[in-house]
Amino acid sequence: MHPRELIMAGGALDLCSSLSPDACLHPGRVTGPNQRGPARYGLDASGREEALALDFGAPARRAAIAAVLDDAATALGSRHVDAATLREALASRCVTGSRVRRCASGDADAPWTRLDDDWRSGLMAALEQPQRDETGRRLREATGLDDGRSPHGAAVMKAFVEAARDRADGGRPRIAVVTASAFDPFDPVDFYLDAVRQAGGTAQWWPVDSALEAAVLEGRGCAALPRLRIERLRLPGRARVYPDLVAQQADACADPGSLGSLPDRIDGIFFAGGDQWKLREAFFDDDDRPNAWLRALRARVASGDVVVGGTSAGSAVQSGGPMLSNGSPEQALRQGAQASPPPRPGCSAAGDCVGGLDEDAFTYWPGGGLGLAPGLVVDTHFSERGREARLVRLLADTGARWGIGVDETSALHLRWEGIDRLAINAVGASGGWVFERQEPACAGSPRAGAYYLAPGA
Repeated sequence: MHPRELIMAGGALDLCSSLSPDACLHPGRVTGPNQRGPARYGLDASGREEALALDFGAPARRAAIAAVLDDAATALGSRHVDAATLREALASRCVTGSRVRRCASGDADAPWTRLDDDWRSGLMAALEQPQRDETGRRLREATGLDDGRSPHGAAVMKAFVEAARDRADGGRPRIAVVTASAFDPFDPVDFYLDAVRQAGGTAQWWPVDSALEAAVLEGRGCAALPRLRIERLRLPGRARVYPDLVAQQADACADPGSLGSLPDRIDGIFFAGGDQWKLREAFFDDDDRPNAWLRALRARVASGDVVVGGTSAGSAVQSGGPMLSNGSPEQALRQGAQASPPPRPGCSAAGDCVGGLDEDAFTYWPGGGLGLAPGLVVDTHFSERGREARLVRLLADTGARWGIGVDETSALHLRWEGIDRLAINAVGASGGWVFERQEPACAGSPRAGAYYLAPGA
């Protein structure tokens, strides 16, 4: 028998890869013509058509975006450009009536200015160009786990894989990777699979996200997956860039029994970073009930048969008490915690925030996250972003007793050693905090005991 065990990283693992060569001691080992490089974009007709599959929230806004795309396409021609060049081309075109004119980036008449972050990312995703070798095979991101300038992120990954190895009788552990927290769940797949393999595991992608959840568990059907990616994720154009991964997800959709029973065939599961709300939506139905995938995973984790790892949002989503979903420490102190889905990033600038919340509002979800860390509220990027006040305020406002905050390039290793005993060790560059809510000395003044754990403590 093994205990419930989680290794939760605070983000910014700083692993060496072909897309992060500055993190490498020897960048040439992971970069080159056979590895994926930074994304390139084009304004060809098919990409523009993919982009306009998004409705951008209003017909008039969509029409303005169409005019901007046509004008930018005339200027750029068949050239493929980097992300900064494309953003500048889109942000510096204003629309007045039916006329497109050049303007300064950020001008109020630029349709780009009136898009929130997800609309912008979806638009660029539609225009992304495939990267292939001479045989037509998709180029993949390569990782150099042991070639990083900092050894600490690699130490976190290796600690997770070693914990999973204990469940594999000392053999090579079977690790599933979940990327549903990313805006584009296909984008980080290569990175995490390669990192897990180099750390000593046998890696596979569990291709769950909210689009697949709707297709399989809400009865929308596998043929609807491209439309569901647009509806649920605002994400068009993936078949062009990741044809193999899109096909893999479609195959998983067509075999729901195997898809749902994956927790029975693994020794560990690792959750990538991004947005914990997006990740949570892959595991709950429209009535906010845990779906079959989460129920199966919870059983395996509770029995100790599967160890859980995660970074950033992939750690925060494990919260078993209320789950933090958004907000700056300043907003936490000014307004307190608000029980609400998070506002969309960039909604304030776009002028389309809902529910009276701006994009910095301090929000949480009372139903918690995946619940794999029972009794704990988990926060990440902790010391680096000064989030102590945010977590203490949430404990005070919700009555939750325990919270943990994990620093970047570090992890807290948690083992439940009995009903009322939790052992915590730190791994990586620094460590993390444990907070216990206490009764305030005076009304309206949040109070908590604080403990800091460093590696070796």
